[in-house]
Amino acid sequence: MPMPKRIDAEDYSAQLEPHQRPHIEALRDLSRGVAPHAREVLKWNQPTYVLDDNTTLCML
Repeated sequence: MPMPKRIDAEDYSAQLEPHQRPHIEALRDLSRGVAPHAREVLKWNQPTYVLDDNTTLCML
């Protein structure tokens, strides 16, 4: 079954199973702590952290 289309990273997290959510939230917190200037966007339906010039730092 294909994954449903997500609206943003919050929606991505909200649609996870309860046992998955703490892990993705920990990764999001870590990513924001390491690169607070990066924007959180969705690419390929996954939370992704990018710089202002659209350089992808990491994808969860």
